[in-house]
Amino acid sequence: MICPNCGKEIPDESKICSFCGGKITSTKKRKYSNLKIILPIVIVVVLLFSSFAVYQVIKTHGDGNNEQEITTPNIQEPPALIPYRKGDKWGYCDSSKKILIQPAYDEVGFFSEGLAKVIVGGKFKVNGALIGKWGYIDEKGNMVIKPVYDGADDFHGSVARVWVHSDKAKYGSRYSLIDKNGNILIEADDIDEFRDGLARVYVNDRFGLVDTNGNLLLKPSYDEISDFSEGFARIRQGAKLGFVDAKGNVVVQPIYDDAGDFHEGFVMVRLNGKCGFIDTKGNMVVGAIYESARDFREGLAAVCINGKYGFIDKNGDLVIPAIYDGSFEDIDVPFFNNGLALVRLNGKWGYIDKNGTQYWED
Repeated sequence: MICPNCGKEIPDESKICSFCGGKITSTKKRKYSNLKIILPIVIVVVLLFSSFAVYQVIKTHGDGNNEQEITTPNIQEPPALIPYRKGDKWGYCDSSKKILIQPAYDEVGFFSEGLAKVIVGGKFKVNGALIGKWGYIDEKGNMVIKPVYDGADDFHGSVARVWVHSDKAKYGSRYSLIDKNGNILIEADDIDEFRDGLARVYVNDRFGLVDTNGNLLLKPSYDEISDFSEGFARIRQGAKLGFVDAKGNVVVQPIYDDAGDFHEGFVMVRLNGKCGFIDTKGNMVVGAIYESARDFREGLAAVCINGKYGFIDKNGDLVIPAIYDGSFEDIDVPFFNNGLALVRLNGKWGYIDKNGTQYWED
């Protein structure tokens, strides 16, 4: 081996160098000492490279151009003001149960649009119902709308529905829409709850429409207004039907004897005993020539010709021949669902696809 002191070659396992007299330190021990120094350095370097690699992966996945963006779970925070009961009274606290509005009310609702409905002077009836007067407080506990109503809803947009019982009212109560200052915007015999930003109002046996700002979009002049479907609602005037859009515009005058709901941009209508289809602008896109019809589903609609059903496309072309029979319990007219339609032919039930291929035994 080589003397580590003078560099001369000496016999293996020597403890003293014969040339320089220096003490020979064990090579194994020196190697182990070097390893104790080198190993931590290697570990640190590996960890640094690993951290950098992880950073690059997260950065890449967090890039807006990458669909696998890492997102934080959407955890809903509790409301800032939580209804809190102390004894028989209600107030509001925060998430740590610190009382922010003193319990002074017989019943309270959640805050909506900065206001909450509360009952003052409530009394319980025999059946357990709480009877009292509803008003509204702000987030500081100030009574901003006096408790004078027998019933109240939360605010939606800029308005809330309230009502007062009255023997003179047609349906036992008189309904109003109020703004956040308590001003009455609209009074009616009845007002529906808001759906999709609209509510039906009923005045003198006629229906109209209002929005969440209290604007009267459609004057109460119709005998009926249906729920909205694809942004349109049926209106009935006498025995005739038409359609109104979500802005209160009458897009189809009430001239039809019957009408369905809009599906896929079209609606079935009946005129002079025959069925056809109109679009969202009121254009007759499929002539009223069929005995009956069903709404469009998956691009096709069933139509009846001489007592038999087939299917037309949105161009009005008969793409599946009218050879199928009619009703089965509540299925008056067949329709497509997931690419198949249940039909009856010569007393047998089965399915057909959009090419008219039959899936049952002949």
